[in-house]
Parts: sequence; structure tokens; C-alpha cells
Amino acid sequence: DTSAPTVSSATPPDSGSGVAVDSDIVVGFNEAMGLLSFVEGETVTVRSTGTTSTAFNDVIAISSMTLNSTRTILTIVHASDDFLALTEYQVIISNVRNSSGVPLAAPYQFTFTSI
Repeated sequence: DTSAPTVSSATPPDSGSGVAVDSDIVVGFNEAMGLLSFVEGETVTVRSTGTTSTAFNDVIAISSMTLNSTRTILTIVHASDDFLALTEYQVIISNVRNSSGVPLAAPYQFTFTSI
């Protein structure tokens, strides 16, 4: 397989609003991904604007990241007290690789706002 994987879905959706503070982040891929491809802060980053800024400066701790059995759905669980109400968050997925070692075609990022 020499084709680059792509992100096929994201929950919450890009520019989503009204997201519960305890929601998981779920990212779908168009093909099986490599098991060791996802590293917090390197290939997967979740950050917020925090309480005093409009820039995405506050990195959010990730409790766990798991791939489903077909390795096409990544579930990101954050620490339960990390999402703040009425705050904008950004998720960045970059440099992850499929099961053949081919990297993501381009970094994928999306934002959402909690309630």
C-alpha cells in the first residue's frame, strides 16, 4: 500500500459547538493505521484557548488513545477535569502512518467549542 491515509471523520465535527466537557474525541481514517503511530504531543495534540487568550496555547492532557479492531477509528480520552465550559479546543493529527508505514497526506486539524 503506497497511498497516503486520510482522515474520514471527526467527532466532535469541525467547528462543532455545544460539546459536553466529558466527551471523547473520535477520529476516523480511510484505512488501517499503524499501532505505534499515535504519540501524545507529537502526532496527536489537543489544546485550548484557555481562559485568557484566543490563541491555542494550553495543551490538554490525554488519558488514553485507542484504535478499534480494524485500526480505522481512534478514540482520544482526555482527563475528566481538562475540558472547560465555553472554551474552544483544537485537535491536530499529524505524521501518523498507516499499517504499511505511509504517512498521513497532510496534517489534519479541527476545532470545537464546549458547553
